[in-house]
Amino acid sequence: GLGALALLHGDLGGYSSLEQLVASGERLEHFHTYRVPEQAPSAPTLDFHVDQGLFIAFAPAMMVSEAGGPSGGSSTGAFVVRSGDGREVEAALRPDSVVFLLGDGVNQYVNPAHHRSPL
Repeated sequence: GLGALALLHGDLGGYSSLEQLVASGERLEHFHTYRVPEQAPSAPTLDFHVDQGLFIAFAPAMMVSEAGGPSGGSSTGAFVVRSGDGREVEAALRPDSVVFLLGDGVNQYVNPAHHRSPL
């Protein structure tokens, strides 16, 4: 399962907790944690938005216990994207995947149709 996969450490065995895994990383930009609410939320965790950078990379959500180990007791929810024609589509993410989404920086720095002449 995902818990065993996420906590493996190459040929050196494994990490004893998610906290140990995160603490041993060379670099961590930031890390999001959420708690399961007492009642079902009435709104999504985040509104639809476009990140300003070139891209964002993330792993699909996973639930962990208070002790920091894998927990499969609660749903991680859905990851929904809005298509160019306005449809909202739930992405089917494999638990062992890394997702890359392009941000607005692609239009600003890479897409020639959006380049502006210097003033």
